[in-house]
Amino acid sequence: MRKQRLLFHAPMAVWAIFIVTLSSIPNMKVPETGLSCQDLWAHAFVYAILGCLICRSLQKEGLSRRRAVIAAVIISVIFGGLDELHQLLIPGREASWLDWAADSLGAAAGAVLRGFMIRKVQTE
Repeated sequence: MRKQRLLFHAPMAVWAIFIVTLSSIPNMKVPETGLSCQDLWAHAFVYAILGCLICRSLQKEGLSRRRAVIAAVIISVIFGGLDELHQLLIPGREASWLDWAADSLGAAAGAVLRGFMIRKVQTE
């Protein structure tokens, strides 16, 4: 039972470690794709996945959909803020309010989408 629980939460932990690993790379730049604000879109996308995975884990722990979404957003926003502060310690990196805002919006979108997906599946 405990092993199953650990395996269920593993994707969330692995994704959080992935984010911190990317944030720890000195002088890292997002490759040019021609999209405007591509750095912000990248932040939103990465944190949308985190928000979704955190919401999934919280629902597995028995939180209601609404509480899981709210808690996932709060946890992701705090994680994103701490990650931005962490980047102040990395050569060639800086903290950005805009990045944090994109992280937060992406996390909220991911958590809400996860909550909506579960609701839709349960009603069908």
